[in-house]
Amino acid sequence: MTLTENSSSCEANWPTLSGTVVPGGYEVGDILEAEAKRARFRLRVLGDWSANAFLDVFLAADQAAAEEQVALWSAAKELKHLNLSSPLSAGQLEHEGAHLVYLVARSADENLAGVLRERALTVEEVRDILTSLRRSLEHLHGRGWIHGHLAPEHIFAVGDAIEISTEYAGRTNTARPMHLADPKYTAPEAAGENTTNAADIWCLGATLFEALTQKVFSVERQAELANLPPPFNRVAERCLDPNPQTRCALRELGDLIAGRRTPLAAETAPPAALPKRESVPVLTRVRPEEEHPRSSKLWIYAVAAVLFVLLMLWAARPRHQYQAVTAPVTPPHTNTAATKRPPAPSPSREVRPLTRAPQLPQVSPTPSGAVAETRPTPPGPPTINGPVWRVIVFTYAREADAENKAHSINNRHPNLDAKVFSPSGQGSPYLVTVGGKMTKEEAARLRQRAVGLGLPHDSYIQNYKQ
Repeated sequence: MTLTENSSSCEANWPTLSGTVVPGGYEVGDILEAEAKRARFRLRVLGDWSANAFLDVFLAADQAAAEEQVALWSAAKELKHLNLSSPLSAGQLEHEGAHLVYLVARSADENLAGVLRERALTVEEVRDILTSLRRSLEHLHGRGWIHGHLAPEHIFAVGDAIEISTEYAGRTNTARPMHLADPKYTAPEAAGENTTNAADIWCLGATLFEALTQKVFSVERQAELANLPPPFNRVAERCLDPNPQTRCALRELGDLIAGRRTPLAAETAPPAALPKRESVPVLTRVRPEEEHPRSSKLWIYAVAAVLFVLLMLWAARPRHQYQAVTAPVTPPHTNTAATKRPPAPSPSREVRPLTRAPQLPQVSPTPSGAVAETRPTPPGPPTINGPVWRVIVFTYAREADAENKAHSINNRHPNLDAKVFSPSGQGSPYLVTVGGKMTKEEAARLRQRAVGLGLPHDSYIQNYKQ
């Protein structure tokens, strides 16, 4: 395949690309956004109607650069990690005289930039995101890759996982084959393109600042880092160090996120007062045990003597006390007020101590053929109807209406797994639920995410037997 002579100057007619089938079994759908040299489309995966994916298309001006870019995307497919969103497919195509390169990727539930348009993140949310970003960057950097475009726009929520896109990722210390887009954040030492591990760390600090303040970071806001809540003020200061040589490294980031401050090399030097302490004539100081060594030995002998005397007295103690316990009658010279005992219990009273042990009710014998009494178990967790929790988003009297609503939700949010559930198992009401069977904590988290995706605010969680 060769490029036409005017391909570098032509513009793609993006709307006419809808309806075409991209190699790999992808049908191009509605256009989502477009610029002069790139566009994004909704994508339908042929053979898997439930899959939710999108297509990014770029206008290519150079054949060699286009082939190198597609090869880079193909290599990124092998970067498998829980916190990375790797491409599904990549390739080249000709469309109305324009040479294009394309990438297919999974659609996310939401991205961080969309959340920040409404509110800043909480401390716990930031901690979770930073932990996920650290792991994803460790995976990339350890394999000779850098992200290069780290910013809220490229951080996604997919189910319970936080992922970063690898669409703009590249090899460490290597320029990209094609200029796909300008990064939102660029490290001070980078010449318009982030190509180093240290540049990724700087972008991470800028993303952290934006997540906590809803403000785009710039060097003019450097003084505001001290106002961030701890420990993130320290994390941001270390990540946004203008000097890449002293900037925070990933191995330090984990300790900083946990609030364990990692000292700098200059901070680990011995204090100036230490030589003065070493000059103290320690030989003139006497330890407490060396002041009176002979008196210490005398104390040991005295304690041993006292113990010996007590042992002799215990061995010579009178033995009549044990005889008084086993004698059938009270001795005549014993103080009856002090040794008076209750009368021997009758046979009917001898059984009572056995039946009054509430901690061992299971040892009470059960007659043959009788049914043992079952004591009520103490109340456990507040599961009124059962141990299975569900997220209810709609309620219908007719099953067909509920099925239609569940189908509509799955078309828009297939990851929510909307289903119809009848609590009675025999008919109305029919509940539209998302997420299936969960624990209470899982259901609460999913409800919050579902509401954030536009489902009703009066959605609720409820427990059932199944």
